[in-house]
Amino acid sequence: LPFVVGLQNDGERTRVAIYKTGGKVELGEAMPTLEDLGLRVIEEVPTRLLGGDGETWVQDFGVMGPDGGPLDLEDAGDRIADCIAAVRRGDTESDTLNRLVLVAGLDWRQVNVLRAYRMYRQRIGSRFTQGYQNDVLAANAGVTAKLVRYFEARFDPARPRDEAAEQALRDEIVADLEDVASLDHDRILRNQLGLIEATLRTNAYVPGRETIAFKLRSADVPAMPQPAPLFEIYVYSPAMEGIHLRGGKVARGGLRWSDRQDYRTEVFGLMRAQVTKNAVIVPAGAKGGF
Repeated sequence: LPFVVGLQNDGERTRVAIYKTGGKVELGEAMPTLEDLGLRVIEEVPTRLLGGDGETWVQDFGVMGPDGGPLDLEDAGDRIADCIAAVRRGDTESDTLNRLVLVAGLDWRQVNVLRAYRMYRQRIGSRFTQGYQNDVLAANAGVTAKLVRYFEARFDPARPRDEAAEQALRDEIVADLEDVASLDHDRILRNQLGLIEATLRTNAYVPGRETIAFKLRSADVPAMPQPAPLFEIYVYSPAMEGIHLRGGKVARGGLRWSDRQDYRTEVFGLMRAQVTKNAVIVPAGAKGGF
C-alpha cells in the first residue's frame, strides 16, 4: 500500500509510524494532522527503505496524549490510525474537532457528521467561531458522544427503530446539559441537539458516498433566520458544500455558484424572489447554491 499508519507504545511515549512510498510526508502536513488529534509531537525520526519499486520512507513520530503520557492503543489505536489515513486520502478534514477521536471515543466518520452540522450552523449564522465550537464539543466529550449515539439511533438503518430508547437517551442528554456550567457551552450543545431533531433524512449511512447530506425542517432549526423555508438540504464534503432551500413541498427554482462565505444568505434572498416570480406557476419558490 502507498500509505500505512502504525502505532506502538514505547515507554512514556507512543510511536506513530507513517509508511509511504514515493517520498516523505512533509512535516507541514503531518504535524497539524497529529496535533489536531490532540497529540503532542516530541520528535520525528525518518528512515529511508531501499528496494522494491521506488523509495519508501518510514517517518516515526514520538507523541504524547492529552494527559502527557502514552496513548491507550487498545482503546484508541485503530481509530487514530484510521483518522490519519482518512485525512491523507482527503476523506475528512484535519481540524481540532478530530480530538473527539481520543476524548470522546468516536471514529472519524462520526466526527465528520458533527463537522457537517457545525459547518451548516456557520452558514445559518453563529456568533461562535468554528474553533470555539470544537473546543466546546471536546470539553463536553461525554455529552458529545451521546449526541452522536442519538443521531445513530434516529438514522442508522442497520438499527431497528426504538422510539422509547431514543426518548430515554434524549432525556439523558437534556439532564446532562443541566449540569453544564457555561451558558455558551449549553447553547452550542443544545443547538447540536436541535439540529439532529430538525433532520428528516440523511445519506450518512449510504455505502461509498463522497458527501454528507441532511434534509432539515427549517422551522425546527434553532436560531433559524425568519421567515424560514419549509425544507432545506445541506451537502458537505472536504472539497465543497452547498445548500438547497424550498419554500414548499412543490417548488421551482435553480442552482448557482457563489463565492460568498454567507452563501446561504444569498441563496435565501434568491429563493424569496422566486416565491414572487413563480406565484402563478407553482405554489412556492426554491433556490440552491454551492
